[in-house]
Amino acid sequence: MVSKVRPVTYFSLAYAMALGYSAEVARVIGRHSLAVEYLDPKAAVISAINAHCFDGTWYYDGPIDSLLEPPLEWRSQHCQIYAVLSGAIDGNEARDLMRKALDDKSVHES
Repeated sequence: MVSKVRPVTYFSLAYAMALGYSAEVARVIGRHSLAVEYLDPKAAVISAINAHCFDGTWYYDGPIDSLLEPPLEWRSQHCQIYAVLSGAIDGNEARDLMRKALDDKSVHES
């Protein structure tokens, strides 16, 4: 079994969320070029997470693209919540993900 080293997805999604909020503040105060400087890395982080840590159903707390079956403990409500808050997933897909994350008792909550 692969052991989790650290909560990389969780931290990366929180970072992407912070970049998004920082871009919004920059936009509101009229610093549009600074807003772009925040949005570019946000998009890159989200793209990497969606490519390596998302299986189309769940966000896992680590890269899963080389694993046959990701460890169940790598799924957490935290990753699903931050995926929505950061904009990594949105719309109906975000709604469905949150419903699953809150209803599925197999999702590790800590």
